Amino acid sequence: MNNKSFTLIEILVVIVIVGILSGFIIIITNDVTESTYDAERKHDIDNLQKLILSYKTLFGTAPVEPTECDIRNDASGCTTLKSALIPDYAQAFPTDPSGAYYKYQSADGSDFTIKATLSNDNLYKYTYSSGFSEITPQQMIINGGFETGNSNGWTKTGSYAYADIMGAGKYSGSYGAIIYCEYGTGTFYQTVDLTNVSQLSFWSKNGTGHSFKIDSDVKIANLYTSSWTQHIIDVSSYSGSHTITFSFDNTGMLYLDDVSAMTN
Repeated sequence: MNNKSFTLIEILVVIVIVGILSGFIIIITNDVTESTYDAERKHDIDNLQKLILSYKTLFGTAPVEPTECDIRNDASGCTTLKSALIPDYAQAFPTDPSGAYYKYQSADGSDFTIKATLSNDNLYKYTYSSGFSEITPQQMIINGGFETGNSNGWTKTGSYAYADIMGAGKYSGSYGAIIYCEYGTGTFYQTVDLTNVSQLSFWSKNGTGHSFKIDSDVKIANLYTSSWTQHIIDVSSYSGSHTITFSFDNTGMLYLDDVSAMTN
């Protein structure tokens, strides 16, 4: 009888081959899942625009939501849109397959926009005035997450003002900013092109004596919060270059991270 057994090398070769094949299967499965999700998102946006167009045809105006909001089925989302369409036009709104929410905005009811974020981070949207489109958003804030480990892109004023970029000040990622002033007052700012930007947002905590303004327009007079809080500023009325400024004095520190302004 001729008995043959696998050698250790043969077993290792088989394990490697199985591993490679498993990797290919995972990649293919992920691609199929993302493609399916994107098709569902586009289908949902198409259905939503039909619902809103039906409402607009009947009443002459789309539901007004001046600030971009989540299309969700509870009171924390687009409240005017929900009261207009549910349940007369639909029993419930569709939800993004990832668990996130689609977005809606209409400044005055004449034009409106619905958005979904695709798996490649592009925006798929319908705008009443221009139809369907897919665009790649651009981040207009330089170093808004401070992941360079420094304050590049930002300017600091004040003789005793400090902007420490460190892990201790982060909300996400590896770094965040802690800005404060030992004596007097100071500012931490950069100039941003807000053309085609609907919202500017940032995360902060603490912040006694700190404020946020765009040019000379104070948007938040007191940034103090005891825990990390996201602030969302409507900037849809702005166009061109504007200076965003965090102003502070010697009464406390502001922890700041993820300052963002994405084009529509």
